[in-house]
Amino acid sequence: MNFLKKKKEKKAEPIYKANGKIVLVSFDGLNPADFPYKDDLAKENIGEQSILLSFDGRIFVNQNIEGNDALADLLEILAHETRYNLDQWQRKNKKRFANVTFDNVAEIQDVQKRAEAITYLLIPSEIIRRSVEKKYYLQK
Repeated sequence: MNFLKKKKEKKAEPIYKANGKIVLVSFDGLNPADFPYKDDLAKENIGEQSILLSFDGRIFVNQNIEGNDALADLLEILAHETRYNLDQWQRKNKKRFANVTFDNVAEIQDVQKRAEAITYLLIPSEIIRRSVEKKYYLQK
């Protein structure tokens, strides 16, 4: 009697953005060894992380955390920008977002300004991602 068998829950498929540089995925089945840039990572706490940088320069975004789909979209936008544009935007907005951190960005009421502040905070992550990616592919 097949109808009595429990159906396996399907895991959500990973969503690849920016030619695979940004991966929106559930962190439940990921191996902590693939993320050497996070020191205290273990199987038990990997699901609590929001974003992780892999050894080959891909950014993994946890799709089980609310709002991370928008974070992945912002990272995708940054991945398509030139380094020159990232540097210019960062310099131009340095004073504007001087006191903004990931801890207090939610206090910004205007949605547009909050998105711009998060984008500003993510630029260093994108620059690091590119350097890790470059190092990985030059090594091969």
